[in-house]
Amino acid sequence: MAYVNKQHVLEYLQKNESLSIGEAFINWQLSGGHITKIISNLRKDGNNIVSQWRKNTVTGRRYKRYSLIVE
Repeated sequence: MAYVNKQHVLEYLQKNESLSIGEAFINWQLSGGHITKIISNLRKDGNNIVSQWRKNTVTGRRYKRYSLIVE
């Protein structure tokens, strides 16, 4: 597993529209708990990151997508 910190995640959100827990696992092998902690820390740092629940059309499972709102 590559070392991923909040700067990596912030840069990813700046370059891409959003990030899901599944994508964080695929890209960096981060667990759901780890990515949510990073997102929480980014929010505490003043970044406007919103989350939206989505539903997988194949499995029906719900998941969150995180997006950075740039003002």
